Amino acid sequence: MLIRKAHLYRLYPTPEQAATLWAWIGAVRCVYNLALEQRRDWYRPGRKFNVAT
Repeated sequence: MLIRKAHLYRLYPTPEQAATLWAWIGAVRCVYNLALEQRRDWYRPGRKFNVAT
C-alpha cells in the first residue's frame, strides 16, 4: 500500500522577496500560456506531442 503525505508551509517573504516571487510567477505564467497556445495551434488529429517534437 502506498501512503502519500503532504506538508503545507506558509511563506512570509519580505517586500523585496515578494516582488521577486511575483516576477517569477509572471514569467512562469507567460511560459505556461505560451505552451498552451502552441499546443492548441499546432494540434492536428493523429499527431502526438512529446519532448522530441
